[in-house]
Amino acid sequence: MTEVLRLSQRVDDEVWWVEVDRHLDEQHRGRRTCTNYEQGVIGSELWAVRHQQRICLEIDQREVARTAQRKNRTWWAAASVASVSACATAGGDSRGIDQKSIGKAHWARARAASLWQQADDLDRNHSGDWRARATRRRGAARLRTEAHRFESTALRLDPELAEEAA
Repeated sequence: MTEVLRLSQRVDDEVWWVEVDRHLDEQHRGRRTCTNYEQGVIGSELWAVRHQQRICLEIDQREVARTAQRKNRTWWAAASVASVSACATAGGDSRGIDQKSIGKAHWARARAASLWQQADDLDRNHSGDWRARATRRRGAARLRTEAHRFESTALRLDPELAEEAA
């Protein structure tokens, strides 16, 4: 497993920041500040989906190069092997949908499932007085609204997800 990004909080001023492209050399890495942890997680997930194909290609090339070095082969021979990596296949599929849209659709579907689960967990919590329960009900309703929005986005990006769910 290769670490490609890291979300951290500074100790001195408690600002959240994310370091991207951690699989690359220090000079090629990027660093971005985040408004809070939740926004950092969302932004990191979106970044990972947006750059998934490039990251897979770079990691595959790196692993092939390491294997070649271990076997005392040159890196040039290893690069030609990396070009046939399954993760690096470009283009779309038979449905006419590009890989980027499919990745976004799967991410949106997973995000929706996570939000549905959080809403269900809030509904199962019956502790506290009537005010606490009402606040949790409103929070669960907001989570379900967001989950529905992510589901709609996933279906718009990849209509065949509806057939898979059925």
